[in-house]
Amino acid sequence: DKIDIIFCSGVFYHSDKPWWLLESCMAHCDTIVLCGHVASEFSQKPRRTKKVTLESGTYQFEIYPEHGWEDGLSGVTGHSLWFTEEDLIRFLDYHGFQFKKYDSHINTTGLWIFSIVTKKKA
Repeated sequence: DKIDIIFCSGVFYHSDKPWWLLESCMAHCDTIVLCGHVASEFSQKPRRTKKVTLESGTYQFEIYPEHGWEDGLSGVTGHSLWFTEEDLIRFLDYHGFQFKKYDSHINTTGLWIFSIVTKKKA
């Protein structure tokens, strides 16, 4: 079933498979308010990365530790994978969605983006 809009804030960057969450959202909705951390030069140090190959291409993710996941306070595993902003845009474009960033800020964890993701018109 289709949903009018999905508000996905503070969620996708806590996943060890953020592409799965985004693909699920895109399958059910044409408009997603997407806010969260992305990998950047502002990420906390030390940074580790992981290359993941999907049907849509190969992406370089930043591996981020999920503190408190054992107690159900953050994430579902001991680490999460963060898209770079460029790879996130490329991933969304492959799936027929456009990305519009309307704001961002740097906090103690790294770069946080505020965006609207919409299905491209045919």
